[in-house]
Amino acid sequence: MNIDMIEIMENEIKFTIFPKKLQVLIHNKYYPIKEEKIKELIRITRTWDNKYTDSGYLDGNRFEISIHCDGEVNRKCGIRGVPNNYQEFDDWVRSIYDRG
Repeated sequence: MNIDMIEIMENEIKFTIFPKKLQVLIHNKYYPIKEEKIKELIRITRTWDNKYTDSGYLDGNRFEISIHCDGEVNRKCGIRGVPNNYQEFDDWVRSIYDRG
């Protein structure tokens, strides 16, 4: 996997994945992560647009994914607006974050 780092933020949840080391950093502690879980994240977010916004209401989800690869950063973010398969992403995030 040629990705250097993946930063995930979903509402109040934040963590960083280091794919080359197969580690995830949660609350200043490193945990192992399987390559299959990282590939699952890529599959879930692969077709997402870079930005989702819904100004129809005030409260709602907020997320940002920053994928660092070869000196470039690809960001996907949303404020209240989310992609169709967002629940799958939310479930994935919680499966990782619940370790910390």
